[in-house]
Amino acid sequence: MPMAHLVGESGMVYAFEAIPENADNIVKMSRGLNVQVIQAAATNPETSEKQHFIKFCHVTKLDGFSGIIKRPNVVDEWGPIEIEVQTTTLDKSIPQNCKVSFIKSDVECGDFHVLQGAKRILMECRPIVIFESGRQYAADLYGYSISDFFDYFRELEYDLFTFTGERFDENTWVNPVNFWETWAVPRDAPFHHFFQNNLMKLSTFYSERMKHLKIFYETLKD
Repeated sequence: MPMAHLVGESGMVYAFEAIPENADNIVKMSRGLNVQVIQAAATNPETSEKQHFIKFCHVTKLDGFSGIIKRPNVVDEWGPIEIEVQTTTLDKSIPQNCKVSFIKSDVECGDFHVLQGAKRILMECRPIVIFESGRQYAADLYGYSISDFFDYFRELEYDLFTFTGERFDENTWVNPVNFWETWAVPRDAPFHHFFQNNLMKLSTFYSERMKHLKIFYETLKD
């Protein structure tokens, strides 16, 4: 909803949601705003072309762990069930004449597949992207290699940064980090230097702000 308010009347937010009741809730919440809900699981072209519908793991008690592939750490107590959902790609579902400026992805280890399904958009529109990178855990779960991952972004001339502004490359892949969130920034973007020089300051400010908010909320409870 905040993104829909930011783009205003002249923009559009495309929201992809696989779980039917969640998609319905987004539709209700976004009435009067420029939000188009696509009830489907966004993935890569290969999966979408081979399987127009797929068995999706809906973790009913913890929605945030739901995904195309069931994660090994999902236990029965969380209520996982299989539901059949349609598959799509961002390239297929977002109109070609739409100038995409920002992509946010968090799909429980399937994020690289989502971005593989947005190749046309990344090539033509050059959006900033923030996504979760589960690194080797996600690569093993979804069947790709570290080379597949980094070669894809090099081909598209995107640089990767951690949430706090460090370069994200093969060396960083194996390092423990505080954040899974990863920035993908086109090398030809005028704001590329921001991610190299200012992101650490911004994330430090954000972390401090969240810490003070937590202290404030704890004070209210008391």
